Amino acid sequence: LGVHSRDEALSLLSSLELSAEPVASSVPQNLPAPVTSLVGRSKEIAVLRALLRDPAVRLVTLLGPPGIGKTRLSIETAHRLVTEFPDGVFFVALAPLSDPALVGDAILSALDLDASGSTPAAERLRVFLHNKRLLLVLDNFEHLLPAAPLAGELLAAAPGVKVLATSREPLRVYGEREFAVPPLDVVSEAVTLFEVRAQAVRPDFAVNDQNAVTVTAICQKLDGLPLAIELAAARMKLFTPHALLGRLAGRLNFLTGGARDLPERQQTLRAAIAWSYDLLTPDEQRLIARFSVFEGGASLEAFAEICGFGLALDAFDGLESLMGKSLIKQVAGADGEPRFMMLEMLRDYAAEKLTESGEEAAVREAHAWYYLALGTTHAEQVRLPGELDAYIAFKNEYPNIRSAWMVAFQQPDNERLLAAAWAIKHVFGVWSWPREGMAMVTAALKHHRGTGTLTEANLLIGWACYNGTLKHALGDEEIATLNEAVAICQRLDRRDHLPDALINLMGAAWDRGDMTEAERLAEAVWRLGEEFNLRIYIDMGRGNVALLRLNRGDTQGARALLEQTLAEARPHQMPNLTTNLIRNLQFMDLEAGDIERARAWTQELIKIAAETREPVHQIKVHSALADFAFLDGDWAEAYHHSILERAINKRLEQESAAEWVEMALAAAAAMQGNGALARQHLSAALGQTHTFPVDVIHEQLGMGAPFVAFSAGLPEQAVEFAAFGLSYFTTTGYQSLRLRPVLTELEAQLTPEAYAAAWARGEALTVEEALDLARELAAEDTS
Repeated sequence: LGVHSRDEALSLLSSLELSAEPVASSVPQNLPAPVTSLVGRSKEIAVLRALLRDPAVRLVTLLGPPGIGKTRLSIETAHRLVTEFPDGVFFVALAPLSDPALVGDAILSALDLDASGSTPAAERLRVFLHNKRLLLVLDNFEHLLPAAPLAGELLAAAPGVKVLATSREPLRVYGEREFAVPPLDVVSEAVTLFEVRAQAVRPDFAVNDQNAVTVTAICQKLDGLPLAIELAAARMKLFTPHALLGRLAGRLNFLTGGARDLPERQQTLRAAIAWSYDLLTPDEQRLIARFSVFEGGASLEAFAEICGFGLALDAFDGLESLMGKSLIKQVAGADGEPRFMMLEMLRDYAAEKLTESGEEAAVREAHAWYYLALGTTHAEQVRLPGELDAYIAFKNEYPNIRSAWMVAFQQPDNERLLAAAWAIKHVFGVWSWPREGMAMVTAALKHHRGTGTLTEANLLIGWACYNGTLKHALGDEEIATLNEAVAICQRLDRRDHLPDALINLMGAAWDRGDMTEAERLAEAVWRLGEEFNLRIYIDMGRGNVALLRLNRGDTQGARALLEQTLAEARPHQMPNLTTNLIRNLQFMDLEAGDIERARAWTQELIKIAAETREPVHQIKVHSALADFAFLDGDWAEAYHHSILERAINKRLEQESAAEWVEMALAAAAAMQGNGALARQHLSAALGQTHTFPVDVIHEQLGMGAPFVAFSAGLPEQAVEFAAFGLSYFTTTGYQSLRLRPVLTELEAQLTPEAYAAAWARGEALTVEEALDLARELAAEDTS
């Protein structure tokens, strides 16, 4: 029911009669009779009725932006309260007034009292209302706020009177209870309103499986504002939902044609917004226009920096005033800090006003340079302590940073643009947003391809990395692009920009089995890091050199390098690097048979994860604990930690990593005897395997398929999968560790000859043959 507490539930229960028509009564009232049904708002009416029934509440003000439906909500609420005010419920339309001094006369007229005579209206009202139990609905008070003290005077003089007001900003009268009217819930209320209003002009229209997604998108694009939705639905006489959605790009000019008997300000969306805009001071108008440059809202600091120049009004005072007028709202950002937002249709109008003001170029430049600097700062923080904070902040501000980058791309080469290109080439990879990264570098290269600049080199590196990630391998095109970037850096004598290209070329050499070239490139990255004092590249290069030495059998040299790197990383507080090094040292200890030392490393992983509270480190803890559970044959524990690892990957939107864990889940489920669940996980893991490079396919199948085949009573096939998985690698890492228990069982079940023959068949399998066998296994019903 959408309630979250006992009080809310009781309020909702008390309002069940809302489904009926307003109760007929002899109580005097002048409320407008609704000519259409009210869609949604049951919770809001329940809360408002509870407030106005409370003896301690005398004045409630409905607040909200233009088009939110304050007037309609106030009328409906008043209708539901008619029987509770024996002396009447009276609606006072204030919108036609232009002079605050006339508010008293308007109330007199609504009460059917003579407004002429020499006695001031306020005095006559105090006398008349003194002993009355009565509700006044004061509609559209925002442009008459100097008259707000009159409401306070009447409440003080008449203890049985209550006021329900509507306004874009609070009346600021003692005892006022503010009620912010929310947009309609898009999925339910807004879609229903659209359907009902569309049927008024097109009776055969209905929301169904074919158009529901489009209608929901229309309501989302209209911010859930009832006025906008009603105006859009009226256009259904001419358009299909799909065509209507396409027209909403110019929604301010498109959403017109409201009923002629409505006030003029409610006949078009533009008029509704202009009504509020025209009530602002000149400085407030400049602030609201400048605010339109923000994409996805703004922090307090960004608002002051970008919008606050050249005003007589303090920027923070102006922001507070605009919030009070319901034109800007405050929400909690992903980092818990205040964030300020504007409805998109208000933003459209404000953007027009910014263009008309002649300030647009200056404001957009201020916005671009502010967020270029911020984007670079966040990019510099990756792989360092507080990386998660940087990730959250980057994600929070990404729409603004993206907008700033798009502006920068169109500029001639400069230091700011170079900083942006440097950030773009790696930040999306660290945080597993390769599609976003690919989109950004592709857009940037349209302006800088062929320039031969350092900016182009960085963008080319980014393009190759992101395209390789999306393809799960660096192919010939990506390698050629990286080499082109290397040539530009060397020609410009900017060797400090080479490491990112070289580390990726190293990975490509490793993938194709050229370990000599891979080690040469890793050493080059290491040396460049030392030459330019780039800590991250020292450790990346040296760590990869260690792993390559391990690959060619130099266990002692590899361990020495890894331990040296770890010792230097600890005081630099580089948790990502530290946890990666620990995991590699764990594997080395396991390969050497030193199980207890390998286990001991896990305590440091747990300590780092607890100190940083970063999901990326929690993933490594669960992965390590799953490893040892596999080694111990504790399949329930292995499944438990793999489930947690997958959940964190999904929360971080790292879908490829989550798919990787599916193989571990398949193995653990199989060994617990749940063949159906094991095949389900195996099938999920195989879903994207066709896009992986050869080494990843070997590793993936080796981690899961042997267990599923073993539990299904197919020991020889289990050996084949194990052999296939291990055949590609000199060092076997995860596979040898996790496969040890099941391989021991298989050796006991099969004769040495059968085991050796199955192993040989597995080593000889092609990738496609192995994948076909795995798909058959995933589809097989062994129940």
